[in-house]
Amino acid sequence: MPGMSDLNDLLKVRGKAAVKATIDRARPVTNEVWPDPIPLGGRRTPEIDSGVLPGIFAEHAAATAISTQSPPALATMFTLSVLATVLQGRFEIAPYGDDYREPLSIWTCSCYPVGGRKTAVFNAGVAPMQRWEKLAGDRARSEIARCFAQREVALKRIERLKQDAAREKDSKKREALQDEIQAEKEAMPDETRPPRLFTT
Repeated sequence: MPGMSDLNDLLKVRGKAAVKATIDRARPVTNEVWPDPIPLGGRRTPEIDSGVLPGIFAEHAAATAISTQSPPALATMFTLSVLATVLQGRFEIAPYGDDYREPLSIWTCSCYPVGGRKTAVFNAGVAPMQRWEKLAGDRARSEIARCFAQREVALKRIERLKQDAAREKDSKKREALQDEIQAEKEAMPDETRPPRLFTT
Protein backbone atom coordinates (compact mmCIF):
# COMPACT_ATOMS: atom_id res chain seq x y z
CA MET A 1 0.00 0.00 0.00
CA PRO A 2 1.41 3.44 -0.91
CA GLY A 3 3.16 5.23 1.94
CA MET A 4 3.26 2.12 4.14
CA SER A 5 6.49 0.24 4.65
CA ASP A 6 5.54 -2.35 7.28
CA LEU A 7 2.85 -3.72 9.57
CA ASN A 8 3.38 -0.87 12.05
CA ASP A 9 2.32 1.65 9.39
CA LEU A 10 -0.67 -0.51 8.49
CA LEU A 11 -1.66 -0.68 12.18
CA LYS A 12 -1.57 3.13 12.48
CA VAL A 13 -3.56 3.75 9.30
CA ARG A 14 -6.04 0.86 9.13
CA GLY A 15 -6.03 -0.76 12.57
CA LYS A 16 -5.58 -4.25 14.07
CA ALA A 17 -8.13 -5.93 11.78
CA ALA A 18 -6.14 -4.98 8.66
CA VAL A 19 -2.92 -6.29 10.23
CA LYS A 20 -4.62 -9.59 11.17
CA ALA A 21 -6.07 -9.96 7.67
CA THR A 22 -2.63 -9.36 6.12
CA ILE A 23 -1.01 -11.96 8.38
CA ASP A 24 -3.78 -14.49 7.70
CA ARG A 25 -3.25 -14.09 3.92
CA ALA A 26 0.50 -14.68 4.25
CA ARG A 27 1.77 -17.99 2.95
CA PRO A 28 5.11 -19.68 3.56
CA VAL A 29 7.70 -18.88 0.95
CA THR A 30 8.45 -22.56 0.45
CA ASN A 31 6.94 -25.90 1.34
CA GLU A 32 10.36 -27.38 1.96
CA VAL A 33 10.54 -29.29 5.23
CA TRP A 34 13.79 -28.84 7.05
CA PRO A 35 15.44 -31.95 8.46
CA ASP A 36 15.87 -32.33 12.19
CA PRO A 37 19.07 -30.70 13.49
CA ILE A 38 22.04 -33.01 13.90
CA PRO A 39 23.28 -32.95 17.50
CA LEU A 40 26.93 -32.14 18.05
CA GLY A 41 28.91 -35.35 17.86
CA GLY A 42 25.98 -37.06 16.20
CA ARG A 43 27.65 -37.58 12.84
CA ARG A 44 31.01 -39.15 12.10
CA THR A 45 33.16 -36.96 9.89
CA PRO A 46 36.20 -38.13 7.95
CA GLU A 47 39.57 -37.75 9.61
CA ILE A 48 41.77 -34.94 8.33
CA ASP A 49 45.17 -36.46 7.75
CA SER A 50 48.39 -34.52 7.29
CA GLY A 51 48.63 -36.11 3.83
CA VAL A 52 46.20 -33.49 2.50
CA LEU A 53 49.05 -30.97 2.75
CA PRO A 54 51.87 -30.84 0.21
CA GLY A 55 55.46 -31.94 0.86
CA ILE A 56 57.27 -30.43 3.80
CA PHE A 57 54.04 -29.08 5.30
CA ALA A 58 52.61 -32.60 5.53
CA GLU A 59 55.86 -33.73 7.15
CA HIS A 60 55.71 -30.84 9.64
CA ALA A 61 52.09 -31.56 10.59
CA ALA A 62 52.76 -35.29 10.97
CA ALA A 63 55.88 -34.68 13.08
CA THR A 64 53.99 -32.17 15.24
CA ALA A 65 51.18 -34.67 15.83
CA ILE A 66 53.66 -37.36 16.82
CA SER A 67 55.80 -35.14 19.06
CA THR A 68 52.79 -33.61 20.85
CA GLN A 69 50.86 -36.90 20.96
CA SER A 70 47.84 -35.18 19.43
CA PRO A 71 45.51 -36.08 16.54
CA PRO A 72 46.89 -35.42 13.03
CA ALA A 73 43.80 -33.32 12.25
CA LEU A 74 44.72 -30.79 14.95
CA ALA A 75 48.26 -30.27 13.61
CA THR A 76 46.97 -30.21 10.02
CA MET A 77 44.42 -27.48 10.79
CA PHE A 78 47.01 -25.37 12.62
CA THR A 79 49.41 -25.81 9.70
CA LEU A 80 46.67 -24.65 7.31
CA SER A 81 46.15 -21.58 9.50
CA VAL A 82 49.86 -20.76 9.43
CA LEU A 83 49.99 -21.19 5.65
CA ALA A 84 46.93 -18.95 5.25
CA THR A 85 48.60 -16.29 7.39
CA VAL A 86 51.86 -16.17 5.46
CA LEU A 87 50.11 -16.35 2.06
CA GLN A 88 47.55 -13.64 2.89
CA GLY A 89 47.65 -10.87 0.31
CA ARG A 90 49.80 -12.83 -2.15
CA PHE A 91 46.97 -14.49 -4.05
CA GLU A 92 43.47 -13.54 -5.17
CA ILE A 93 40.60 -15.65 -6.42
CA ALA A 94 37.81 -14.87 -8.91
CA PRO A 95 34.97 -17.02 -7.54
CA TYR A 96 32.54 -16.05 -10.31
CA GLY A 97 34.98 -16.05 -13.24
CA ASP A 98 34.58 -12.30 -13.87
CA ASP A 99 36.37 -9.13 -12.71
CA TYR A 100 35.28 -9.58 -9.07
CA ARG A 101 38.28 -10.56 -6.91
CA GLU A 102 38.74 -11.57 -3.28
CA PRO A 103 41.91 -12.21 -1.28
CA LEU A 104 42.57 -15.89 -0.71
CA SER A 105 41.71 -16.44 2.94
CA ILE A 106 40.96 -19.35 5.23
CA TRP A 107 39.56 -19.33 8.74
CA THR A 108 39.88 -22.42 10.87
CA CYS A 109 38.49 -23.37 14.24
CA SER A 110 40.06 -26.28 16.06
CA CYS A 111 38.05 -27.54 19.01
CA TYR A 112 39.52 -30.13 21.30
CA PRO A 113 39.08 -30.98 24.99
CA VAL A 114 41.08 -29.30 27.72
CA GLY A 115 44.45 -30.99 28.11
CA GLY A 116 44.45 -32.10 24.47
CA ARG A 117 47.81 -30.43 23.73
CA LYS A 118 46.30 -27.59 21.65
CA THR A 119 48.83 -25.08 23.01
CA ALA A 120 51.78 -27.33 22.16
CA VAL A 121 50.49 -27.80 18.60
CA PHE A 122 49.78 -24.06 18.29
CA ASN A 123 53.27 -23.17 19.52
CA ALA A 124 54.88 -25.59 17.06
CA GLY A 125 52.90 -24.02 14.23
CA VAL A 126 53.55 -20.37 15.03
CA ALA A 127 57.22 -20.73 16.02
CA PRO A 128 58.51 -19.91 12.49
CA MET A 129 56.21 -16.87 12.30
CA GLN A 130 57.34 -15.64 15.71
CA ARG A 131 60.96 -16.02 14.63
CA TRP A 132 60.28 -14.03 11.45
CA GLU A 133 58.50 -11.31 13.46
CA LYS A 134 61.46 -11.04 15.84
CA LEU A 135 64.04 -10.85 13.03
CA ALA A 136 61.96 -8.30 11.07
CA GLY A 137 61.41 -6.28 14.25
CA ASP A 138 65.14 -6.31 15.01
CA ARG A 139 65.92 -5.11 11.47
CA ALA A 140 63.36 -2.29 11.77
CA ARG A 141 64.34 -1.22 15.30
CA SER A 142 66.44 1.82 14.30
CA GLU A 143 63.82 2.98 11.76
CA ILE A 144 61.07 2.61 14.38
CA ALA A 145 63.14 4.62 16.91
CA ARG A 146 63.91 7.33 14.33
CA CYS A 147 60.25 7.62 13.36
CA PHE A 148 59.16 7.71 17.00
CA ALA A 149 61.60 10.54 17.74
CA GLN A 150 60.43 12.56 14.71
CA ARG A 151 56.80 12.13 15.72
CA GLU A 152 57.52 13.16 19.33
CA VAL A 153 59.29 16.35 18.19
CA ALA A 154 56.50 17.15 15.73
CA LEU A 155 53.79 16.59 18.37
CA LYS A 156 55.58 18.86 20.87
CA ARG A 157 56.01 21.53 18.19
CA ILE A 158 52.32 21.26 17.21
CA GLU A 159 51.30 21.63 20.86
CA ARG A 160 53.45 24.76 21.23
CA LEU A 161 52.04 26.23 18.00
CA LYS A 162 48.48 25.55 19.22
CA GLN A 163 49.19 27.44 22.44
CA ASP A 164 50.71 30.34 20.46
CA ALA A 165 47.69 30.38 18.11
CA ALA A 166 45.25 30.37 21.03
CA ARG A 167 46.99 33.43 22.56
CA GLU A 168 47.38 35.31 19.25
CA LYS A 169 44.93 38.20 18.88
CA ASP A 170 45.82 39.12 15.28
CA SER A 171 43.71 36.94 12.93
CA LYS A 172 46.33 36.93 10.13
CA LYS A 173 49.09 35.79 12.47
CA ARG A 174 46.75 33.19 14.03
CA GLU A 175 45.91 31.89 10.54
CA ALA A 176 49.62 31.67 9.73
CA LEU A 177 50.17 29.64 12.91
CA GLN A 178 47.28 27.34 11.97
CA ASP A 179 48.84 26.83 8.53
CA GLU A 180 52.12 25.95 10.24
CA ILE A 181 50.30 23.43 12.48
CA GLN A 182 48.74 21.83 9.40
CA ALA A 183 52.13 21.69 7.64
CA GLU A 184 53.69 20.01 10.69
CA LYS A 185 50.88 17.42 10.78
CA GLU A 186 51.30 16.65 7.08
CA ALA A 187 55.10 16.37 7.35
CA MET A 188 54.94 14.11 10.40
CA PRO A 189 55.79 10.50 9.42
CA ASP A 190 53.24 7.74 9.95
CA GLU A 191 53.72 5.66 13.06
CA THR A 192 56.01 2.69 12.40
CA ARG A 193 55.51 -0.53 14.32
CA PRO A 194 57.22 -3.92 14.32
CA PRO A 195 55.52 -6.28 11.85
CA ARG A 196 52.87 -8.63 13.24
CA LEU A 197 51.60 -11.65 11.34
CA PHE A 198 49.09 -12.79 13.95
CA THR A 199 47.70 -12.09 17.37
CA THR A 200 45.93 -14.27 19.91
